[in-house]
Amino acid sequence: MRKIIFLRHGHSPSAAEAGVGRDELRPLSERGKAAAAAAAKKLAGKGYKPGLILCSPLARAKATAEIAAAALGAPVEEVRELDGGHSCEDLWSAVRAGLERTDTVMAVGHQPSLGIVAGGLLGLSHFPFQPAGFAVLAFGGCVPDGIRPGCATGEYLLFDPEL
Repeated sequence: MRKIIFLRHGHSPSAAEAGVGRDELRPLSERGKAAAAAAAKKLAGKGYKPGLILCSPLARAKATAEIAAAALGAPVEEVRELDGGHSCEDLWSAVRAGLERTDTVMAVGHQPSLGIVAGGLLGLSHFPFQPAGFAVLAFGGCVPDGIRPGCATGEYLLFDPEL
């Protein structure tokens, strides 16, 4: 059974608060680092081990992916389509391509696109990821080329790790 783990990046301060000039440079806060580590630990505790972690090239998503990789023992690759500035169809195509290489892929990115894709696959309008929230989706049959509503089931869902 093929699986996708969608993970939103951990909490990040604004560019002004972080003292950086551009949004893509925003780092994780200490709270964001702790929540990302807690999410990865929960996934590892349930036996999830992605063969590949795809992540947005933005600093906060890369840091979240690296924290997850340390806990889950998977390689990380940057994928521009996860940066939040591409269409949901492009995001889905990039993640789906990862599933051609391994049975379980983690995709680390941003709202709202991550939530629209995950929600669409579950048959929802969106999935309300909070920072470091995740959704493990399982595909019983083949993985569709497009975002087909309800083609996946939610196997393990965590909207907000701080609840």
